[in-house]
Amino acid sequence: MAIAVQDADYGTTDRSLGELIERCAELKGELVAFAQSPRFDRWLTPLLLKAAGPDRLLDETDAIRIIDHFILRYRLPDGTTVVDRFVAGQRDLSG
Repeated sequence: MAIAVQDADYGTTDRSLGELIERCAELKGELVAFAQSPRFDRWLTPLLLKAAGPDRLLDETDAIRIIDHFILRYRLPDGTTVVDRFVAGQRDLSG
């Protein structure tokens, strides 16, 4: 069953829900890779090290939580977030 989805111009597209979910998964992977790139290392690494504590142990759940928070909510020096910068660099995203 295909589900019609409204685009930014309120026109109907032919993308199914499955296709949209697949695209979201691709974008999430790209976003996480972007956040873990060297350009953000000076902000992300200290957050992970602090959470790991003196034993430098960090479980996967905590690492994911910290990275997601960093991507979505952490304010960089210019006031933007990682996701703001990622979206600004994506020319193929619809509204």
